[in-house]
Amino acid sequence: MVENDDGLVVAIEFTKEGCPVDLAFQVVETPNEISKMTISGADTFVRVVEDHLDRAFAYLQCYFSTEIEVGSVTIEHIAENAEEAEKIVMSSFSVGKKEQDPLPLSFDLITRAVMAAEDGDAPTFEASLAQLARDSNAQGRYIDCFRYCFLLIEAVFGEGKFKKKQLADALKGSIDFVAIVAGEIAKWRTPPNSQASPTKSLMEGSPSTDHVIEHLVERRGHYFHANLKKASSWSAKHQGEANALAWLGLLLSQAIAARAAERMFDDDLAQRHFDDAGEMGAHLVVRIEYLFRLPEDEFLRKRYLNVTVPGTKAATRVVTGCVKQALEHFEQTLPVGRIHSINGEDDAGNGLFSVRIYTEGDRKVVEG
Repeated sequence: MVENDDGLVVAIEFTKEGCPVDLAFQVVETPNEISKMTISGADTFVRVVEDHLDRAFAYLQCYFSTEIEVGSVTIEHIAENAEEAEKIVMSSFSVGKKEQDPLPLSFDLITRAVMAAEDGDAPTFEASLAQLARDSNAQGRYIDCFRYCFLLIEAVFGEGKFKKKQLADALKGSIDFVAIVAGEIAKWRTPPNSQASPTKSLMEGSPSTDHVIEHLVERRGHYFHANLKKASSWSAKHQGEANALAWLGLLLSQAIAARAAERMFDDDLAQRHFDDAGEMGAHLVVRIEYLFRLPEDEFLRKRYLNVTVPGTKAATRVVTGCVKQALEHFEQTLPVGRIHSINGEDDAGNGLFSVRIYTEGDRKVVEG
């Protein structure tokens, strides 16, 4: 990964060793033609990399609306010996935009996605519909948002059923989908400025999972089928009435997409990411200071913990993970201790976080 000063990824670099020199660019001079030379190449590794990145970004797009310009490429052929150096006429070639906006994602997330995409099928289907739903919602096209969401719900949990009752029964019969619906009911917050609608009334009344599923299927029938002669037919001019419905669908589709991309956060990839970062010198040391009191003390104790994390920049996600790790470490090692504050800084002394528990007052501080 190539990062800028803000810790954002601006390029992804792949290296393949031991390639035949025949893959290097060939230059054929044509002095009598309008084009005085032709550059050709047969580097099949480029297509392999593009396919890998497409699959990697499917994992990321399950969570975020992000894109990568896979057509903007710089290819460099580096000779491994003097003989190859003589045969390589053109060592590098670039196509596409020269300047690219950095990806608003951390080193950690992109690395995990690239590793997850190395084998098996990527969640391209889930990512495509989840991203279309998010984009439609952001543009105020709530009806389209719900359509994309329901297409994903139906494809993953609908068991190929399309009639109203059969489809509802299939969704109710899915343990995984019912659990997702139950989770979103428990966390439901009506979107701001939403209009009165059947969805808003339903969700504000603490519905059962069956009632929500039946409502989704009924709204699917309403918004997937048009009857212009019917007085209650939906209209693209009335997007607001689908606001709460779109929000409900979006919450469900995001949960489904995250489920499809959970490979990114498997323990084996986390360990590999940590090990690979160490080999590249991309480890960051966070020094954590604890102030705490034991029940029998009238003073505060100070102790330190050094945490090594992968990466070169203290991105928010990395720092949040350090806070969580610091709290877990304290609970495991000093379960009777009472935290006054936890502060973290990088190895240059720059502050990264500060957590203050105000139920513990300020007192004299001693080391140990």
